[in-house]
Amino acid sequence: MRRLILLFGLLCLWAPVPALAQGTQQCVSSVITGGTGDAMTIPHLPCTPTSTLLIVTFSATNITTTPTMQMLGGGLPLPVTFSDQTAMTAGALEVGHTVLVNNNGSEWQVINTASGGSGGGSGTLNSVRTAPQRFPAPRR
Repeated sequence: MRRLILLFGLLCLWAPVPALAQGTQQCVSSVITGGTGDAMTIPHLPCTPTSTLLIVTFSATNITTTPTMQMLGGGLPLPVTFSDQTAMTAGALEVGHTVLVNNNGSEWQVINTASGGSGGGSGTLNSVRTAPQRFPAPRR
């Protein structure tokens, strides 16, 4: 058994590791939106928005199909769409619901439509910075 563990450890040491972009900060942040259901605001994020997985709780329900979300302290309001880039439906972002959101640089995309929790607030932020991870290349 010890030989097997030693062999496995040696194989892991020699496995090729893909290169990572230098200085890339990745974050998982949670926010409660401020503003209205169609012109939402969120606090300034500690990492680049395009490298952040955002857990959003809505403080108001959208009534149009063109809601926007703007990061305070920088950035323009960007449209909020479904992950397939289709327009949001009126009432899809309900007060108190929590969803996962990703920013592709031109829009905020809702990854899921899970619900629950309670809304309210004017922009609360919780973040966890994640270190770049190195994963061995798949064996062929």
